[in-house]
This record gives sequence, structure tokens and C-alpha cells, in this order.
Amino acid sequence: FVVLKDCHWECWWEQDDAAFRVCQPYGKNIKVLSRWEIENYLLVEPDIIASVKADRFGRAQERPAPIPLSSEEISLFTMLTAADACCHMKKMKKVSDSMAGFTGTSQELRTSLEKKGVDSAELDEKLDKAVCFAGDENDDPVKQWRQVNRILNGKAILKRLQLLGKKQEDATDYRLALARKIADDDKIDPEIRDYIAAFRRMKP
Repeated sequence: FVVLKDCHWECWWEQDDAAFRVCQPYGKNIKVLSRWEIENYLLVEPDIIASVKADRFGRAQERPAPIPLSSEEISLFTMLTAADACCHMKKMKKVSDSMAGFTGTSQELRTSLEKKGVDSAELDEKLDKAVCFAGDENDDPVKQWRQVNRILNGKAILKRLQLLGKKQEDATDYRLALARKIADDDKIDPEIRDYIAAFRRMKP
């Protein structure tokens, strides 16, 4: 998220993993992860989310959804990412945190964003870049999700899925459960795993 907040656009809109790793906006000694924030790494594996949601709501799902959000919800959060980029360019507060529960149409979302000061033309420009992260519409849905997940607000998505507590110690906060399930199933994202391994190899 700090890459977005500081308007390092060359890095933020980079889709290629190798090219992103070369991008070092804060120097070679500061590692910048490719996803919005650490919560996004908890949301990469749909089956993990389905399992934790089943525990959260006290019911098992017969067949986990292929991705945690519907296509309409992904479009919603993609537009919010574009809106956040517009806001940071103007030193305005980002909007995605407060609009995680939005249930209207895309046009209604646009209208709401315009009322919050988001320029429509700038929004379209950023949206064109954001939607590219979803890849080809014929791609596997899970592959698409893992790609677009990089630039979506992870905390806001957890809030929409009712898996985020209001405070860190809130009993309804399921970030720890997601992290534990990921570790138990040995599904830690390779980017995180490799970074930890490299850190451990560093001399004190």
C-alpha cells in the first residue's frame, strides 16, 4: 500500500513479477512486497478462505466457491483501487476502506465517488490500468483472482467477507485463523516464504 500512497506509479501498475522485483522505490535494502498489504496474502487461496468462513458462520460449505468474491464484487474493488489512486494523487484520503460494504451498481458507485471528489476522467484512466491485472477473461478464475488480488484493498475485502474485527484483539477478527490455516496446509505464498528464507540467511 505504501507504494500507492507514495505515488510510485511505475511500480504500482507493474503487472510482471520479474519487472516488479527490479523496481526498488526505496532502495535495494528495503523489500517491497507485490501485493497491496499483508492481508492480501491471506486471501490468495480460495479454499483457505472457505474453510475459515465455514468456522466463522458455523456451517460447512458443500463446494467452496472458486474465488472468494463474485465478479461484480471484484469489479467494485477494482474501481475502488482506481479511485484510491486518484485520491492519493490529490493528497485525499483513500475511499476503499469506507466503501467495502457498497452494494449498488457500477454507475451508482461512480456517482458516489464523484460526490467524494474523484474526477471521472481520471478514474477511467486508472481503471483501464487496474482491470488489466485480471488478465484474459478466458483465464482460469483462480488465476485471475491471484493476479487482481495484488492491487485490491485486502483489509476492505476481509471486512466485506465479515472476517475482519474492529480492533486487533477483536474476537471476530479472523486474520490469525487464516494465517494458521495457511501454515497448517503449507500454502504460504512463495514470495513470503522466499523473503523469510533470504532474511534468515542474512548475517547479523
